[in-house]
Amino acid sequence: MRVRHLHSFLQERQLLKISSLEELSGRRLGIDAVYWLRGLPCYPDALLGPTGEGRAALVAAIREELLKLKEIGITPVFVFRGIEPPGHHLFSQQQPQVEAWEGYYANGREAASPQFAGCCSRVPPDAERLALQLLQQLGYEALHAAYLTPPQLAYLLQTGFIHAALAPPSVLLFGLSRIITQLDVEGSFFTWLEKSELLQSLGVTEEQLADSCLLAGTDYCLTFPYLNLTQFQPGSSCFSFGSAVEFIRQAPISSYLHQFPSDQMKFEHVDGYCVGKCLLSYPLVLKETGHVEIFTSGSAQQPARAPLPPKDFAQIVGLRLPPAVYVHLAQGRLSRNIAVALAQGEWAEPCLPTVNSVEYAEAFSEATQYRLKALWLVAMHLHSKFQNRPVVFSRVGGEGATETGAHALPPVSCSSSLKRRWHVSAAAVAAELHRQNKDSVDLGFCLEWFANAPDQQKQHLFFGEPEFLPSLCCVQEAIFVCLELLKMGLLSGDPIEPPSGKPYPSGVQAVLMRPYPGASEEETSAGTVQRAALLLQRIASLLPLRINQRRPWESDICMDFMGYNCVVCLIRSALREVTEAALVSKLLKHAELVEVLPRPEASQGFLPLFPSSGYTLGLVTRWFLHYEGAAELAAFEAEIRAAYPAAEDPVSDLCAGLKLWQVFCRLLKSLSFSVDVADLLEDVHCAEALVARQVAATGIKNHPAFKL
Repeated sequence: MRVRHLHSFLQERQLLKISSLEELSGRRLGIDAVYWLRGLPCYPDALLGPTGEGRAALVAAIREELLKLKEIGITPVFVFRGIEPPGHHLFSQQQPQVEAWEGYYANGREAASPQFAGCCSRVPPDAERLALQLLQQLGYEALHAAYLTPPQLAYLLQTGFIHAALAPPSVLLFGLSRIITQLDVEGSFFTWLEKSELLQSLGVTEEQLADSCLLAGTDYCLTFPYLNLTQFQPGSSCFSFGSAVEFIRQAPISSYLHQFPSDQMKFEHVDGYCVGKCLLSYPLVLKETGHVEIFTSGSAQQPARAPLPPKDFAQIVGLRLPPAVYVHLAQGRLSRNIAVALAQGEWAEPCLPTVNSVEYAEAFSEATQYRLKALWLVAMHLHSKFQNRPVVFSRVGGEGATETGAHALPPVSCSSSLKRRWHVSAAAVAAELHRQNKDSVDLGFCLEWFANAPDQQKQHLFFGEPEFLPSLCCVQEAIFVCLELLKMGLLSGDPIEPPSGKPYPSGVQAVLMRPYPGASEEETSAGTVQRAALLLQRIASLLPLRINQRRPWESDICMDFMGYNCVVCLIRSALREVTEAALVSKLLKHAELVEVLPRPEASQGFLPLFPSSGYTLGLVTRWFLHYEGAAELAAFEAEIRAAYPAAEDPVSDLCAGLKLWQVFCRLLKSLSFSVDVADLLEDVHCAEALVARQVAATGIKNHPAFKL
């Protein structure tokens, strides 16, 4: 729970203490993960954000910070947020990027960089999920709180599981006596705050401090409107947290709750204050027993008795879920979005996509159907009230309007009749019998064989075309996303369409319609080649381009690519949530299977993660298709490295994108016998001819990674 201007107020009053980092050596430090992520170093360049590559930059920053903590001797324990009640999102508002894109196409990258820096979030929308998976795979302790992060940290401190906590100052409202607010590894110090000294300095009680925070404004309650007036900000023209403290010192918060300019404003503010007060008075935490209970501060040996919450408490935090669901959420198996939707009956996309489009609205509708299935897979094992309650899906649409729709959970039939043939020889069976020291073939024999077989051999067990396997194994998740986009009608070479008829900057279309070498004037004027090339570039962009995070992005960017990347990321997120829900559904039915799950650090590849990435490989592919230089690999490689200096190995990544394209073409041609894909197939044939010309014109076929 963030409090408006509290941290800056503490800095101005010099209430934050400074100590040496050596004092934390050998300690277990609980970390508010979202607070920590927001404080990570910025991108090396503002244009990296509109490429969609913020995730790669985030991973690099996380790894670097973890190394620093290890050098100090700190053992971090990361706590991510859980089922948070819906707030007003004013602290997380993001300016639209339309003006920044207009500036880019009109005045170039240098002029647009400051605009992108002001409107691009440093933390990608799926940063929490990405960070949790990375931390667990690296062997670090990371978990989701059942509800709010601050009380969960307070509980871990009370039980002795951690020795200190790194979190925003507002965590003191949940019973902590002191809190670390910042780690400065370069300066070898950390800043911290003592609650008793803060209360003494302000001349208030704990209850008055909490009321001051509510009056100042939090994630759940708006700032008391009169605090924004200049006459209440002595010596300053902007809001100050100190003014809220002065108000509370003069009178309790209840005396201000009837002084509003309008009844509508009164309702909004009073409701928010009540929600905030409730969350502070009855904080819910996941305990070691696996149950969720109200946390009360006190010693671990003699905790205070938990108060009874109000009867309508469920309207704030949602319905109480079974303990097993909280455990799966805490351990990272279940998406936080699914848990929130089950508890509160609402699934909200809090902000606009980076580039809004008609295609994104269509993708949101398709993703909603996947998410409804994911919710049912979990709800089918819960009480009927979770199955029968409709879920409201909402997103921010055009012009900032919120679009909502209530949906009933559709029952999902899980078929167990799917069979896959094994392609094995008698010699292979005999060899495996000898390895296992068995004389008969049974189910246990097959499971043991499959469990111990190398990944490549596992694929050979299931497919009859071994010459096609190496390509398919490397790109199978990307191919699956291709097929899903095709099924939804979202895979084409047509530029994305702006919502509400508001056109994109004219420079977007000009870049997409640029002629390609070798194309006839008739093809160019008709847009046939451009459409085919854009299809190829979009498919290639499904794979990541390896980027040196220490170098700024000094190459081109594309608004159309960014808009399509938003669509792809949304679909990938929905597929990942369905996968997680399917696993949790099985574990809720057969709890004993938890014991055979691989540990997080050994689970990479256990389930498809459908990781999101940027579209920069699509840019490299477009550059390849426009290349008209010397037909030698060395010259081509030198020029592409000069065009994309931030890319670590653009030619190898380009080869991977072309391999994905080849696999897609082969699968589409197979589908054409049973599905009408004639229009798309024409674009594929045109793009194949374009690729063949450029392969010969660049000498890329001589590169070691080129294996088409």
